[in-house]
Amino acid sequence: MKIGLIEEACMIDHDDFINRVSSPKGGDVQTAYMGHGTVIAGEMIAAKNGIGIVGVAPNAQTIFLHRVNSYKSDGEEIIGFDIIDHINYLSQQSCRVVNMSFFIANNGIAIKPDPLLEQTMRNLNNMLFVVAAGNTSDAAPGTYPQHYENLPNMIVVTNYQQDGALFRTSSRGSFVDIAAPGTDILSTVYKVDQKNAYGFDTDGAASYAAPLVTATAALLLERHPNLSGIDMKNIITASADVSDKISSDDVQGSRILNTYSALVYAEQYQGSVRAMTVEPMQKQNQSGYIQL
Repeated sequence: MKIGLIEEACMIDHDDFINRVSSPKGGDVQTAYMGHGTVIAGEMIAAKNGIGIVGVAPNAQTIFLHRVNSYKSDGEEIIGFDIIDHINYLSQQSCRVVNMSFFIANNGIAIKPDPLLEQTMRNLNNMLFVVAAGNTSDAAPGTYPQHYENLPNMIVVTNYQQDGALFRTSSRGSFVDIAAPGTDILSTVYKVDQKNAYGFDTDGAASYAAPLVTATAALLLERHPNLSGIDMKNIITASADVSDKISSDDVQGSRILNTYSALVYAEQYQGSVRAMTVEPMQKQNQSGYIQL
């Protein structure tokens, strides 16, 4: 099973990622951001190898694609083009679930991307897009893809802490589909000249909650490969626990992730929407991103 990771950087040669995290398109990654993607990948697919940690979906593989902070072409400008390009590439590689922990911005200000991005995501309904809600302590107004309305194969995830309450910086509101643990997460970490480092993230971030949902979707596909992106979202949200510490104003239905329940629920799930093949869309652009 393949998981797409669109991210600023990732330490693909960590001992837990050997032959399991690839970077087929390369990219000018910056070590300053290496830790972010490394933590996320470890949560999802760290190997069951007797060392360090084990990811939620240790049998899955991850395709890491580098996103740029700014990009401009000489032709028609399309805000968010490199993300569109990456999504189409992942579709061509039979990748069915994609982790996205950023919002599109221009000079640090959230902006709405070209409609082609939403259209691309919507058309590829055999894929599930797992999107981190953000870390703004509010409804994160104007952030995309988080605020695409009625996108049935996208699930927006925020972060709750060990006591069950949302973390102080967790973005919240009606656009959030589910909460998952994202504070004090033990995972793989990046350290110079060390390929087997592990540690806790104590800051808390939606970025570290989203990969647990992504990996849950990968487990569903491992057992039920014909599920569509819409099916996966339906299963994860319908099987979620209801928290008495999270308001339904902050997270739809006060839902919190329950991976085991999702796997059990999938055994009797009868979905009506199945995978659809669409021709990838190709255009060119200008874009920037804020990591979450």
